Amino acid sequence: MDYARKVADAILSTAADAVIASDSEGIIRVWNPGAERVFGYTADEAVGRSLDIITPERLRKRHWEGYRKSMATGRAAMVRVLSYLSRASARMGGRSRSSSPSCRSEMSRWR
Repeated sequence: MDYARKVADAILSTAADAVIASDSEGIIRVWNPGAERVFGYTADEAVGRSLDIITPERLRKRHWEGYRKSMATGRAAMVRVLSYLSRASARMGGRSRSSSPSCRSEMSRWR
């Protein structure tokens, strides 16, 4: 394992924030311990599954419309919605009952 990967792994494993990365199809590829605390799923339960596990059912259509648009354009225009989804999921959809976890969205174009 190279040095950069070791540093990245150390940051992800110790970050208090939930760090989740998904591929262009919305399949979760990275799920850190912060995400476990916020959403209540272990990495083994979340990695390889759809973002639907943390998106409340009533918001999924809107989420996927925005997600597909973001993947096509490389622009994330819905950061506030992502933050809301994170809080709503923690209260309603996820197993955890955190009152108000913070969510920061950083989007890179991966193709």
